[in-house]
Amino acid sequence: MEITITKIHRADKDKEGKAYVTKDGRPYTRLGLQTKEHGTSWLSGFDNYTTKNWKEGDTVDVEVTKVSSKDGKEYLNFKMVSENDKLWKMCAYLQQQINDLKKGQADVLRNFGQVPDDEVGKVNEELSEVKEVDLPF
Repeated sequence: MEITITKIHRADKDKEGKAYVTKDGRPYTRLGLQTKEHGTSWLSGFDNYTTKNWKEGDTVDVEVTKVSSKDGKEYLNFKMVSENDKLWKMCAYLQQQINDLKKGQADVLRNFGQVPDDEVGKVNEELSEVKEVDLPF
């Protein structure tokens, strides 16, 4: 989901001034975001090489999840969209564009009497193969 950052907060220490570290002792930075889409709710995540340049007003692509804590409160977490997810999203978009082109091509061919009316508007596997030599232009 694309979000627009309205506020951003980075913290590498807790309220007592103690540095945040992982279980194996590596330091990390917490990243809090308020967004146009989520109003005053904060999204929690971690700073990394991609997020380090984020600033207020940026529009970024993240995955937002709702998490319930042990005390019953609900929180919003975010994580970066993986490169694989971006590729799959792009593939789905391109497949839809191809389907729309096939439908448009069938409509054009129907207008020239090249495709029977019952095939107009069919996409993907339903659409019979149209060869370039069948195009009237």
